Amino acid sequence: MSPETSTTDSAGSHQGSLDFSSVPVSLSLPDDEVHLWLWQAPESIAPRDVSPRARAQLLDLLGRYAGTTPPTLERGEHGKPFVSQAGFPQFNISHGGQCMLFAFSQRQELGVDVDALSRRHSPLELARRFFAAEEASALERPRSTSPSA
Repeated sequence: MSPETSTTDSAGSHQGSLDFSSVPVSLSLPDDEVHLWLWQAPESIAPRDVSPRARAQLLDLLGRYAGTTPPTLERGEHGKPFVSQAGFPQFNISHGGQCMLFAFSQRQELGVDVDALSRRHSPLELARRFFAAEEASALERPRSTSPSA
């Protein structure tokens, strides 16, 4: 797929260029819906360019949902972006490798995460990093293959 094209699959995932040219100028977001936009960048985009392009597309989509010019992003205490201006939906964004995920909702805070498939960690490495020490060491102990008496 060339950088100038984009498509939407049957699940509503958007793939292709970041111009989202087929997206309507004004987007409707009912109170009881969550919209997810998935974008897979062409390999021709350098990894260092993914984040700035994602931010630009986020601002464009926020403007389309609010029916106005794109807002100014602010950062919360832990770095999560938000818009303090009225009329904009809640949102979250994640990118990993060449993939970007955008989520929007009128009524609830969102959290999404996407990671590159090539970025793999061993389960024990993750357990040591995120679990309590006792939990991680329990996973490291060999399990008995014989049934308990």
